[in-house]
Amino acid sequence: MELKKRIKNFFRDVFSISENKASNGDIKTSVVSGAKLKGTNMCILICAIIIASIGLNMNSVAVIIGAMLISPMMGAIIGIGYAIATNDFKFAKRAVVSLIIQIAISVITSSIYFMVSPISDTSSELLSRTVPTIWDVVIAIVGGLAGAIGMTRKEKSNVIPGVAIATGLMPPLCTVGYGIAIKNLSYTGGAFYLFFINAFFICLSSIIVFKIMKMPKRKGANTKEEWKIKRNLAVISIITIIPSIFLAHQIVKESIINASVQKYLNIEFRYEGTQVVKSSVDIKNKKINLALIGKVLEHEEIINLSNSLKKYNLQDMNLKITQTEVKEGITKDEVEKLIQSKVGKLDTSMYVNDNKDVNNEVAQIQDKISEIKDKSIANTEDAKNKIKEKFEVVKDCIITNNTTTTNTDKNITTLVNLVLNRDIKDKEKIEIENFLKEILGENIVISKQVEEE
Repeated sequence: MELKKRIKNFFRDVFSISENKASNGDIKTSVVSGAKLKGTNMCILICAIIIASIGLNMNSVAVIIGAMLISPMMGAIIGIGYAIATNDFKFAKRAVVSLIIQIAISVITSSIYFMVSPISDTSSELLSRTVPTIWDVVIAIVGGLAGAIGMTRKEKSNVIPGVAIATGLMPPLCTVGYGIAIKNLSYTGGAFYLFFINAFFICLSSIIVFKIMKMPKRKGANTKEEWKIKRNLAVISIITIIPSIFLAHQIVKESIINASVQKYLNIEFRYEGTQVVKSSVDIKNKKINLALIGKVLEHEEIINLSNSLKKYNLQDMNLKITQTEVKEGITKDEVEKLIQSKVGKLDTSMYVNDNKDVNNEVAQIQDKISEIKDKSIANTEDAKNKIKEKFEVVKDCIITNNTTTTNTDKNITTLVNLVLNRDIKDKEKIEIENFLKEILGENIVISKQVEEE
């Protein structure tokens, strides 16, 4: 019994938040001061917004952290939590008004900045604030607990600045401004959702801390109204958490698929003279897009690669391969040198989305290889002219050159679409097909359409 008591006392002493606690009056004064809508706070807020916007625009983590440290917005949020915990609804309304005005100023200022900024590219720091997940909820809850406890200490520590950095209230609001400036509703909604998560759960955590500390409630508090507030907070919490769980599930799913694709590439793509220059995963359309340089893979090899997807739980994905032929092949070292000489040091890792930047980079690399080795396959325009000159029946010819697409239904190396003046006999068809194979290679698929004059 004595041992049990000692253990209980030990844990009570270790985890007690009453030690070094400031007086109730000092805590209230500190909270009220932080939640006030005054000139000093507003000037600091605008400075923080501009700094955060520049940091996001320039993709500078250090500048963004600086903005989070000087932002006064945390005061109003903890003030709302304190007011609800003590049933001081008059102060709660003032704190809410203060927070709304700060939000409005932040969004307007950041929108103006991004409208006039010459840099319009979406940085990774901006993108990271547009898809909040359940982990952001956990960070906000834990950060709010730490922040409220830190605010109630006699001696102020680095807890509040740490919470400001961990939760980050300014960057999401500035990202809302960026979304408005470029008229992107997805960015605006995602960033504001992240801000709401941070603000709401910091407030909820501070309510819990002030309740545990038994801060004195306002006299004449209505028990029925207090229960109603608790119920509303619980409902809002559930509604807020559900989308974040879904988004987290999507991110985990994408991460697993990307890891599987990377493993697939590392193990399966070991062809002498052929290198993967760029790879991307389009999860929405279930495609794995690859750009290859070197010796063209045979039809059977591509089918085997497609079938191998099952071993990596990627059977639902379709494999799309774009090839640029270098007849004598090309080594990995040569590819890296070409990349560095043409487009600088380029990240050849996985991309979540197949976008224009990826295609541009691949095109640049392909151009450089053509310039250096001059071993590219037949020019499509030249091939078209040869076909039309040799066969009068061919009115036009459309060639998709050097592209191989495979999935569960079809396998294509080079697609040739012939526009004919009339129907052709089997003998003519064989003659045209042989000629096409002679100038374009064996792996071709021919389609034809007749447009009679």
